[in-house]
Amino acid sequence: MLGTCLFMCVMACTNENLDAEISDNGAETLFNVVLSTSTEGNTETYVQALENLKDGEISFHNYGFEVPSTRTARVFASQDGKTLYNLNYGGGTIMKFTVAGGQNYYQTNETNVALMVGTEYPRWTVLNDKNALVHNVTTKNKFTDEDNQTSGYLYTEATATIVDVDLSDMSLGSCASFLIPTSEKDRENNQFIFRIDAPAIADGKAYYGVAKRKLNPNNPDEQIKNISYPATTLVVDYPSLENPKVIESAVANGSTYGYRIPVSHQDEHGNVYQITASHLLKLNDGQYDDNYVFNLSEAAASEVSALGWFYAGNGIGYATYYDTEKGNSEEAAAWGILRIDIYNKTAIRMNVPSGLYLNQYQYAKVLNGKVYMALCPVGREGNVYIFDASKADADGFEIGAKLKTGAGASYIGIF
Repeated sequence: MLGTCLFMCVMACTNENLDAEISDNGAETLFNVVLSTSTEGNTETYVQALENLKDGEISFHNYGFEVPSTRTARVFASQDGKTLYNLNYGGGTIMKFTVAGGQNYYQTNETNVALMVGTEYPRWTVLNDKNALVHNVTTKNKFTDEDNQTSGYLYTEATATIVDVDLSDMSLGSCASFLIPTSEKDRENNQFIFRIDAPAIADGKAYYGVAKRKLNPNNPDEQIKNISYPATTLVVDYPSLENPKVIESAVANGSTYGYRIPVSHQDEHGNVYQITASHLLKLNDGQYDDNYVFNLSEAAASEVSALGWFYAGNGIGYATYYDTEKGNSEEAAAWGILRIDIYNKTAIRMNVPSGLYLNQYQYAKVLNGKVYMALCPVGREGNVYIFDASKADADGFEIGAKLKTGAGASYIGIF
């Protein structure tokens, strides 16, 4: 059932003296380096913009622009890095900043999406320099007797709300609110979709990664998080956001929403490739292509579980993963970077430092066939790593600028 969202006026905040304050430094691209002050949920987030990440030292000691956010900021940047977007996770607003280099960020616009999407804690993805999608899922338990909800649990109904944002003026465009289709199998297993995120756009469709939970039928207030289910995607037409359907993979199990990191990318042939745990999956024409089988653990000759990945182009990408025998916790610090070739189905464990924790990592800058990541072992200094997609070996990268850290601080991305 497709619903209609109420439209709101955009609340804008413009700096009238912007032109006087900003001078063009002539850089073609700026790199926005983002630091979180903690690995916990409630944390301050700082950013600074640099032209060069190949050498020098990056430090946030008494330096950097604090990105306004109730919890860890959810930021994205334009392709040239000269515009920064921030979702105030917990405040329900999206802010737009002009980036003038260093710690100089000037807010130029703001829009409130909380009322339209139904929460101050939505998730979002910037699709390109023109559009972004904001999304949320709400759930409701259904009973045989709605007046007596102590027994007779039937299933959990999930409603998705999606809003399209025009990044040029921060206006809110298409909006849809609909019941997520539920399979009989999910109802029998008391499973439901509780989150959608990290969409990719291809051939007029948005492919949303999802995560599921299970309800204890004897105690509907109890949700079971660690469950097994086929890799699943919510597909809607884009930009209309109509015709929702849910598809499942016959190849792999696991969530596909990425937590905070991209999981799906369109290649040069119009196909979407999606990562989930130990597999890379292929989608096209609104369906999973189950003839495509790429087991990352087998290719890497090691039991790995990937959270998300970054596409460098021409079939090459880089994934964040952890050693499944050690686990994904900060204490285990068993994370690494995997170079994946989606066409030849190869996976190379890159020779990055041990002791990494990348569960909170959000983004890598992709520029001219190279992928820029900020990698610091837990409690130690690190470096910018510049991965060269043309080099199919474990040392196919350049070590760039040194990264200074503080107690509990964590670099969460380069945008």
